[in-house]
Amino acid sequence: MVNTQSSPVDIRQPQANDIVGDPVYVCGVGTGQHGEITIRLIDGQGTEIFHDFYRVSQTGAQANFCVSVPLSSMPATAQGTLEISTGTGPDGGPDAVIPVIFGKMLIDSYGGFWAHTVEEGETLSAIAEQHYSDPGQYHRIVKANPEKLDQPDHIAPGQMLRVPVGSV
Repeated sequence: MVNTQSSPVDIRQPQANDIVGDPVYVCGVGTGQHGEITIRLIDGQGTEIFHDFYRVSQTGAQANFCVSVPLSSMPATAQGTLEISTGTGPDGGPDAVIPVIFGKMLIDSYGGFWAHTVEEGETLSAIAEQHYSDPGQYHRIVKANPEKLDQPDHIAPGQMLRVPVGSV
């Protein structure tokens, strides 16, 4: 997370490993060099899928901002990163690098997710069967929960998992 004490930008949305839609909403507090920030979206293969700059404040003044970032091309992977640069980052690099999950790569018409609490004896296949009527779609749940499912065959009762769903 970005330290607001020493950085000209503090990203509040998205947080690390959030599932993002299209458009991606980037919100925070910042100033940026000349009041501008640069936003890049990169998929897990390193392909840039968006790059543009936005005015977020008057020069030198901290201000709330929220920008809508369209996906200009389809990500090749569900995993990706959001990079925010103000022109003052370490070694000229980004001020914030936030891992994100592209909802469109989990389910084409991504509209959100169900919060599913794992019950005793459940498996990812059973959860996929319950939500998608197809146990083979468990991979969507794995991709939506990378920080929780480093070993997909080990889920625990009480664990909350995000189950992506299409728009309704």
